[in-house]
Amino acid sequence: MASQNLLGMVIAPNQWRYARACMVCSIIMTQSHFRAEGCPNCPFLDLKGSPEAIEACTSSQFEGTAAYFQPRRSWVARWQRVDTFVPGTYAIKVNGSLPEDIKQAMEDQGHTHIPQQAESQPVQSKGKKNAQETGQQGRQKEDRRNQQQQQQHKGHQKQGQQVQRAGEGGGD
Repeated sequence: MASQNLLGMVIAPNQWRYARACMVCSIIMTQSHFRAEGCPNCPFLDLKGSPEAIEACTSSQFEGTAAYFQPRRSWVARWQRVDTFVPGTYAIKVNGSLPEDIKQAMEDQGHTHIPQQAESQPVQSKGKKNAQETGQQGRQKEDRRNQQQQQQHKGHQKQGQQVQRAGEGGGD
């Protein structure tokens, strides 16, 4: 019986363009499977039969996949925090974030939202402005790193000079 449930969640190669990942648990299923069955790990999202909820709570933008046949016995599933979920294929990282009203409703119902990896930013177009901002952020990070290394180097030089002076002053 468990194998029949797994077969229902298999995504055919020509159907991956319709694949979506739940932003709460990261399970990957087709849009039609989410519509027909809802999320097997997150029934409180009420995805079954609701295209609006599917659009808000799942994302077609995700990175990496891992399939778990026995998640409770898998150290990788524990590391990804999916060891208590149903067997299936999960995204390593889901891009996008849940709307604030859904996060609040989850909290009100006693469900905690622990983002897979880190809370990802909403998907943005890869326009020229974003590339420039990303490049600027990278340069700023590199500049800070260089400044820290220079300060550490100066500190080591100063300590070396103090040790050298101490060696010159003592002795005979």
